Amino acid sequence: MATRPPNLLDAWRTWNAHHRQILKEYPQDFAGKVAIRKARKRIGDDWKKLSKLYPNDHGVRKLRFYRHVARLDIARMASRRAATRMQAMGAQNVAHGLATGPEDSLEAQIQVLRDLKSLIELEHMVMGQPADRIRHYDEGRVNPLQHGITALEDQVVQARIYYESDSDSVQNPPPRRKSNRTGYQQRTQDRNVDPHYGGNMYHFHLCTSRQTSAGLWVVCGAHNTIVDRVVVKDCWHIQEFNRWTSSAWWIGDAIDPTTKEPLEALIHQKLHHESILRLRSWHMHAHKLMFRVGPSTDCPSNIFTL
Repeated sequence: MATRPPNLLDAWRTWNAHHRQILKEYPQDFAGKVAIRKARKRIGDDWKKLSKLYPNDHGVRKLRFYRHVARLDIARMASRRAATRMQAMGAQNVAHGLATGPEDSLEAQIQVLRDLKSLIELEHMVMGQPADRIRHYDEGRVNPLQHGITALEDQVVQARIYYESDSDSVQNPPPRRKSNRTGYQQRTQDRNVDPHYGGNMYHFHLCTSRQTSAGLWVVCGAHNTIVDRVVVKDCWHIQEFNRWTSSAWWIGDAIDPTTKEPLEALIHQKLHHESILRLRSWHMHAHKLMFRVGPSTDCPSNIFTL
C-alpha cells in the first residue's frame, strides 16, 4: 500500500511539535500558564505569518520544512539504534564488535549533525523571521552535538588501536599482507580487483607510511581496455588523532566533520605548474577519521610518470 504524500496539515503538526519541544527543553523560560499560553499562541501566529509573507509559495516552504524535520528525525532514530548496538557489543566484549561499533555510531551522529545544519539553513533562508525561535533553538543544539562527536571519535581511535594490536583474538580476521601500514588501513585495500558496470577496476599498491596509503586504480571496459586511471591517497588520523581536531590541519571548524576541508587539498588546488598534477577530487570519510585525495593522471607529454 502506497503512502500518501504529505499535506499542509502534516507540516503544521511538525511545526507545532518542533516549537513545543522548546517548552519542554526550557521550562524555566515559560514559568506560569500565562507564558505558556502566549508561547502557544505565537506558534499559530507565526504559522499564519508565513502565509502572509509568502502568499505564492508558502505551501512549498512549509512542506520543505516538514521534509527536513522528518529527515532529521530518521537520522536521530538511526543514531540511537547505532548507539544501542555499540553498547550491546561492548557488553559482550567482542573484539570485532568493539572495533566496528563506534564507527557505526559515529557515522550516524555525523548524519544527524548534517541534517540539523541543513534544517537551520532552511529556517534561516526559506522560513525567514517566523522561524527565528526554533532556529535559535536548533543552533543551540549544534555545539553539544559536535562535542559528542569528538568524544565518539576518540572511542573509534581506541577501538581501532585495540583491534589492530589484538587481531589474533578476532575470529576469522581478514587476510593481511606484510606492510608498514596499520592493520585497519591494510584491510581496506586488500582487494585487488573490483567489478563495476561494464568492466573491472584493478588496484595497484604504490606506497604506505604510518599515516597514509597510496594506490592506483585502473578502470577497464568490457574488453579489458583502459578507460580511466585514478591515483588515490588515503590520509588516516588513527595514530595522530590530535591532528584530526587541530585547526592547523584544516580549513574551517576543525571539530565539525561536515564542513572542514583538508589543508592539503586546498593547497593542491591552488598550485599551478606544468610539472604538478592537478587535484582531481577529494572526499571525507569522517566516520573512519580519514580523507581521500585523488590527483589527476593527466600531465604534459614531457613529464614522465610511473
